[in-house]
Amino acid sequence: MSLYCTKPNKSNKMKHSKALLKSFLLIVFLGVFSSVLYAKTGVTKLVCEYHENPVGIDVEHPRLSWQLFSDEQNIVQSAYEIRVASSEKELSSGSKQLWNSGKIESDQSVNVVYGGPTPESMQRVYWQVRVWDNDGKASSWSEPAYWEMGILEPELWKASWITLSNEPESEDSKPAQNYRNEFSTSKNRKSVRANF
Repeated sequence: MSLYCTKPNKSNKMKHSKALLKSFLLIVFLGVFSSVLYAKTGVTKLVCEYHENPVGIDVEHPRLSWQLFSDEQNIVQSAYEIRVASSEKELSSGSKQLWNSGKIESDQSVNVVYGGPTPESMQRVYWQVRVWDNDGKASSWSEPAYWEMGILEPELWKASWITLSNEPESEDSKPAQNYRNEFSTSKNRKSVRANF
């Protein structure tokens, strides 16, 4: 058996170098093209009165804020639109909205005042935001967030102190009491609220 070694010639080296260079350029081009094509700009961290999904808001027209994110550089908000509804279903379908700001040409994303009708006491409302960037491209709608109103009418405040019925009067400091009550519901519930 005999083995033959051939010397690589210059033309083979050149062809190989050109093929590598073309492959490298193609990969770079596809990387840049896909990053431009799939660059994502959106809205995150929705807050109402400085809290995420707060419960018990007593401000009739709360202030809403959000943050802009983007895969691209030098992106700023040039406009926004807020929509508010009584349920996530109504919010996503765009029907029966409590309020829609329409497209507002503004870079404001902090303390935007809710401009719709005052929600009822203990009503939960859902909201979303979308923005336009400085190139005029609209983002998709943000994930839904919510806020829930507190008790707004004084006549709804009906309460008394929780105490033991046979607790004796004493001038001394009393130990902390532990109150417990078990209950069950007849239906499967997604959310339950107990008012004591």
